[in-house]
Amino acid sequence: LKGKGVPSLRNRNVRGDHFVTLVVQVPERMTEAQKEALRKFDDAMNGIAPEGEKHKKKGLFGKLEK
Repeated sequence: LKGKGVPSLRNRNVRGDHFVTLVVQVPERMTEAQKEALRKFDDAMNGIAPEGEKHKKKGLFGKLEK
């Protein structure tokens, strides 16, 4: 995250970059109960994407179309 890190010691108005590591685990198999729970969660979200994620729904092939 560019400019979102800790402030510089020399200039408090300048912030460094903050590096974030995400670990995502995707299940290989899901029970029907787990699938139904995800469907209910999707319904509860009403198709609302988090801020900044609305344009990233194209997936791999959407990126290749450009």
